[in-house]
Amino acid sequence: MRLEIKKLFPDVKLPSYSHDQDAAFDVYSNEDYTLKPGERHHFGLGFSAEFDVGYGCFIWDRGGLASKKGVTSAKGITPANGRLCPF
Repeated sequence: MRLEIKKLFPDVKLPSYSHDQDAAFDVYSNEDYTLKPGERHHFGLGFSAEFDVGYGCFIWDRGGLASKKGVTSAKGITPANGRLCPF
């Protein structure tokens, strides 16, 4: 499977594994923003990704902020049409 990742801004931290045995990438926002209690905010990740047709990626919480601080993501799956998907 082919995966191409493109930075949309020069200061973006690209997806990476925290540990050699991780099954998923960690992603990072390039925004400096502080959530207020109960507030929702769309944090951009600053990259796009292109996959082979028939593949996509899941956006899902793993731990860290989700389990310790209650900060969760809007879960979903990217389209499987091979097109560039901005995050």
